[in-house]
Formats: sequence, structure tokens, C-alpha cells
Amino acid sequence: MDLPANQEAGEDSDAEALSARALARGYADPAALEAARTAYRAGGAQGGFGAFLVARGVLSAEQLADLASTDTLGATLVEDPTTPLGRVVSGCRIERKLGEGGMGSVYLASRGDDEVVVKFLAPEQARDPTWRARFLREAEVMRRIAHPNIVAIHDVEGEGDSPHIVMEFVDGEALDETLRRGPLDPLEAARIARDVAAALAHAHAAGIVHRDIKPANILRARDGSVKVLDFGLAKSVEADDGLSLPGQVLGTPYYMAPEQWGDHAVDARCDVFSLGATLFHLVTGRVPFPGKSPAAISRKVLAGEVPAPRALAPEIPEDLELVIYRMLDRDRNYRYASADECRGDLERVLAGVPIDDVPRLEALTGPDSGRRHPLLPGDGFLVGRDEACQVALADRSVSRQHARIERGPTGYVLRDLGSTYGTFVGPMRVREVVLKDGDEVRFGRVELRFRDGGLGRAVLSTRRLAPDRLRVRSLPLPLVRALILDGDRRVVVPLLEGLAPEAVEDRVAEARSFLRARLGGEVAEEAGRRMESALRKLRRRIPAQLFSITHENLGDDLDRWLVWWDSARPRYPSQLAPSHPHAPARLEVVEGEGAPRSFPLEEQHTVYEIGREHGRRIQLDSRSVSRLHATVLRFHKRYAVRDEGSRFGTLLDGRPVRYAFLRSGCRLTLGKVTLEFREDRPDPSATQAGEALQEVDPHAFDALVALRHPACAAGLLRFLEAVAGGLSWVGEEAERLFPKDRERRQAFAVAVNELFAREAARARELLPALLGADAGGDVAAWQRLLHERLDDLGPQLLPRGWFPLGTG
Repeated sequence: MDLPANQEAGEDSDAEALSARALARGYADPAALEAARTAYRAGGAQGGFGAFLVARGVLSAEQLADLASTDTLGATLVEDPTTPLGRVVSGCRIERKLGEGGMGSVYLASRGDDEVVVKFLAPEQARDPTWRARFLREAEVMRRIAHPNIVAIHDVEGEGDSPHIVMEFVDGEALDETLRRGPLDPLEAARIARDVAAALAHAHAAGIVHRDIKPANILRARDGSVKVLDFGLAKSVEADDGLSLPGQVLGTPYYMAPEQWGDHAVDARCDVFSLGATLFHLVTGRVPFPGKSPAAISRKVLAGEVPAPRALAPEIPEDLELVIYRMLDRDRNYRYASADECRGDLERVLAGVPIDDVPRLEALTGPDSGRRHPLLPGDGFLVGRDEACQVALADRSVSRQHARIERGPTGYVLRDLGSTYGTFVGPMRVREVVLKDGDEVRFGRVELRFRDGGLGRAVLSTRRLAPDRLRVRSLPLPLVRALILDGDRRVVVPLLEGLAPEAVEDRVAEARSFLRARLGGEVAEEAGRRMESALRKLRRRIPAQLFSITHENLGDDLDRWLVWWDSARPRYPSQLAPSHPHAPARLEVVEGEGAPRSFPLEEQHTVYEIGREHGRRIQLDSRSVSRLHATVLRFHKRYAVRDEGSRFGTLLDGRPVRYAFLRSGCRLTLGKVTLEFREDRPDPSATQAGEALQEVDPHAFDALVALRHPACAAGLLRFLEAVAGGLSWVGEEAERLFPKDRERRQAFAVAVNELFAREAARARELLPALLGADAGGDVAAWQRLLHERLDDLGPQLLPRGWFPLGTG
């Protein structure tokens, strides 16, 4: 049936208005919106135009909620004659409608003499468990983080047909409404940003990241107080509740941090960026990254193309501009490390005191003594006499392009560019060096002091884990496999170790050597070929497995994964990995220390600091070695080296590294000292699992099974024995792994039992051919057959790690 003409016109007008708002916020491409409107007008769509856009994938539900919302929790009232006035919920009498959004409606209500706001979840979404959970999570989050600058929650009702939240009424307006009248006074904007930063610091301390800071989510009351609202996209940095999926782009494009655009886990620094984008908008009247589509916006965000705020609004104080630059840094490692650091600098701007947390060079001598040269914005800064240099020094002893300071993986790196009178750090002339906070640097005759803006504090904060938190607990292999399949946060370490390109090569070489000595060269080569193929397939899956656990999309770039793990490690639980024999290791000095020296890496230690300072576990004497130069850490099967921001860097086989796995025979160069890393891999023949049974790499065992080699007969029988024995130890391990989660404990035990059942089925298929008879389900009969044929079968092998001691 056709709609009346006036209703069609009304719906088209609504669609046009919604499209205009979507374009203005950069949520959708113009062509996609026009195509959607054409399809919507053609008929057949159920529901409104907004729901149609979500169904077509043009908008997300969160974006629709934002576009539809006029929820200010303030004094901008929307009359709605259809609202059932007088209804009482949770002791609140509904008075007037304030607004409507994609998730529901917001009403002004009275409770006694107080005015409050009641936010209802829309009926269609109240029927959806996911939407209901998300709605209630927002209330729970805001309750947990009560703060003077966060809208207060009074009551929550999650049952029944009308879930709702009763919250504080703020007599004022949202900042997006304020911005319609133009930009704010810079110091008033700084005051607002300071208060928002205080609220965010409080939320972050509770482990909550907002993820959608923008002008529309900040209220300024008539008395000047500032309130943050809408924690609907908030996320715990400690846990994944399943309400946000990997790959979802959550937030408002104009204010989203670079890491929110990609598949990366977010932390508190994304809120710092969004607040910086909001502050930029408040002081200039425009967004920092304009664009007509999300793709256009994201390109500018990822490129770090921030216009100079003072070029748009010259009245902005210079220090406030620097704070904005620091907040909007595309590299979160160089952003303010916390909202509280950001709040501190905004407080200094308001007090007229020079800000502290900004990387810079401070002039110590000459007519410019005391002048600051900020190392913002950008990744590289030329130092020289030329006026075009970012750090211009008007002294004849300074070359036109004297040196360059670049941001590197371990901090700011100073490189001399072949200057006439040299570049010095302290008394030492340098060609390339990593700068430390407080370094006195001299270019020709001009002396300056380097300040890192708090970067050193941020780096050190990731080094405070106790050694026992770094220790990895060994588990039987099938348990670890089940944890990986489940996306458990406790199995990051074995995945990182498996991602190393040389991991496949080393495992195959070790297995070939073992098999060649026992089964001959032909079998060793064919089994090794099959094993290598299987391991390479598994390695290709690891980036996706890591992504499902961490929500970080770093591909197979191991260097980036290790750097990420260095900062993320404190947020993850103690790690678990498959049982594996420990290989004694050592570092041997081969150059730069006079007499040869050897430093054993003992199994009981996980951390070995290397440096010149007395008390380091590996102490070197050369002056070219920093006091704390590098650290060697034991993961599980592998050791890694981490540079600690040393003066002259750490080289692995001649390549500068920040963090990298070590391989037996590799060479570490620290200053003028070279050390060689050595592992004494145990002879696999010494690993006895029982009489006449020797353990072999489980993938080598699988290759032998595929070849139907008789050496795997006893190992296959062990699977039949394990399943027949009931695998009670699996339940005991599940109890230890999931002591408070019965449902997950049961699911885990089922998954492990299924892995064993699959291996037992394979054994039932192959054993008749290997033993010359079929004993059916009689395990004792299978054991007798094996005993009778043992002399003819030759050496027998067991897959390493499958069977814990005492279960076979």
C-alpha cells in the first residue's frame, strides 16, 4: 500500500537531514549515502532510514546513535506531545522529553525536589541481549568511576520491558552546541580540557578507556563545571567483555586516534588524542582532520597532518599549542603517557607557568639563553644556522645544516651531518647517539640542554615487572593448544616464540638430526620436509591468533610484536607455554673487554641486565657501554635482548635493534664490546620418557605417523591408553586454570579431551597395519601386540609434551 504523499515527503526529509549529519561528521561517503537513499525510496525497507543505513553497512549502530542523539542532559528541551507525561519509574516522575538517540530516549524527570534525567533503552533494542548488556554496561562503568567531572548515576533498572538509567541533570549544554556560536576563549578551552583530563585520569586509574571523547560528550554547566558523559563505548583495558569485536571502528572519526582506525588494542592514550582533537576544535572552531569521508579523515590522522593552531587562531598561547601537538601525536609512544600528565601541563598553561612535559632543547649560553626549541610537531628536526631549520641557531660556529634529531625506537637520536666544528654530548664528540633527559649538547659554540618531555619516565614504567611475573609456567602441549583455540590471554608468549622466522628452521634441523641418528637419512629428510611444511602453515596462522587475543594487527612483524609486548606485558596475566627441556645458554665476550669472559644464563633467572654500572648481572668495563645498556630476558624456550636506550645502541649481527630474539651463534654489539650468544641444546636421546621410549618434536612425530613409520607405534598406543584411563588429570588442570569459572572450565576440559580423542582415533586407524593385528577396544591386547613386535619395530618415539609425568 502506498504511503500518503505528505508522509513520503516527511520520511525523505528525515533521510536528507540524517544524510547531511552523517556527511558533516565524516561517518559515510557521499556516494554510498546517495545510493542508500535511492534504494530506500525504491521501497521494501523495514523501519526508518537510519536502521536501513545500519543494515546496509553504511553506518554502525554507534554512529547512528550519535547522529540521532540530541541528548545534552541539559536545558535544551524538546517538546513531544506523544510522551506519556506523569509516568513514574524508579521513583522519578517523567516531565519532558530532552532528546532521542539510536539507543533510546532521554527525559527530564523529578524526584522529590530534585531534577534528574532518565535514559530509556529503545524497546526493540531492549529485546536484544547484546544491546541491553551494552546499555547496562555504560551505567555500571559510570557508577564505578564516580567523579566530580563525570555525570553521576543514581539508579539502574535492567529488568523488565523498559531498562533505564537515572542520572544527574546538568543545567547547561554540550560543547558541540556551544561551538555553533564559534570557538571558545583559549584559556576557557584549556580549563575545560583540564577538567576532562582529570575525569579521564580517574577513569583510566580504574582501567576504563572512554573511546569517544568529543564535544558532544562534554557538558558545561551554567556554573562553569564540566561533566563527561556517554561511556557507551567505554572498554576495560584489563578484560574483553565481548561487546566490542576486533576490527570494529568505534568512535567519532574527527576525534579518533590513529590506533582506533586500525585493528589495534586501545589504551588510555587514545583518550588523550581524542581530547586533543576536541581541544583543537574548541580553540580554532574547526576539526583538526577535516574530510568528507571516513577514508579521507583517516588518511590525515594516520599521516599526522595537524594544522598549526596558532596559524588559525593567533591568540592561542604558544604553550597551549605545544600541549595540543603533544596530545595529537600520531605515535602514541610520544603522546602524553597519561591523562594526568596532560592535565598537569594544562594546569601550567592556566597558571602562566612554562610547561614541563614537552620534548625540547633549552639554550644555555649566548643571547638566546633560556630560550626553548620544542621538538614538536614531527618526527625529525634539523639543527643549524639556516633559518629554515626547525632549531635555528644564529652563530657562525654552527654549520648551516649542522645536525639532525630524529625520533627512534628507543628515544631521540642525534646525528651530526658532517658539521665543521662538531657535535658534542658533554665532553664527547659524537656522530650518532641516543639523547638522555638532561644531556648538555653543544653545536659549535652553542650549548643547549635536552629534555625528553617525560619519555624516559614512560619507558621506565614498563620495566617494573617482578621477575616472577616474567616466568612462564610449563603445561602439557594439548592444554596450551586448547588455550590458543580459546583465545586465552595467557598464551601470548608461545605464539610470539613461534612467530620468529628461524623458529621453523631450528626445529626442523634439530628433529632431522635426531631422526637421522635413529631412523636413517632417508626417513629424516622426508619427515623433516613434511614437518617444515606443517610448521610454516602454523606460523602463517599466528598473526590471526595473536590478533584474536590482543586485538593488535601487527601481521608477522616480530620486531613490532616484541616492542608492543614490552609495554603490554604488565596488563597480561602470567604466561603459559608447552613443556620443553631447558637449553643451558651463555654470553661470551669475544671482543672489546681484554680477556675472554663467559656469563652463564641460568634457568632460575629470567632477567639479565647488561651494563657498566656495578651490580649489573652482566657487568662490562668498556666506557663505550652504558651504565644500563641492554637487558637479556628469558621468555620460555627463547631468550631476547632489549636495548635500554643506550648511548650507542645495541646491534644484533650488525643490525640495530630495540627488541629481538636471540639465536645460538648470533653476536651482540654494545658500544665497542661484542658478545656471542650460545645455547647448548640437550641431546634429545637423553630425554627418556620410559623404557625404550624417547621423546621427539610432536610435529616430527606427526610426520612419522603420516609416513606410517613403525617408530610411532608405541606413541600411538599411548594415546589409546590415555583415553582409556579417563584423563582425570585434565580436569585437575582445568580446575587450576579456571578456579572461578565453572562454565569455561568444563568447556576447556571438553576441548582437551577432544584433542586426545582425535589422536586416539588416528591410532585405532594405523595400529592394525603397524602391529599386524586388530585388538579393537582392548587396550591390554594392544599392549601385548606391541610387546610381541617390539624387536621388529625398532626405536620407539613419543610426541614430546603430550603426556605429563606420572600419567603414562
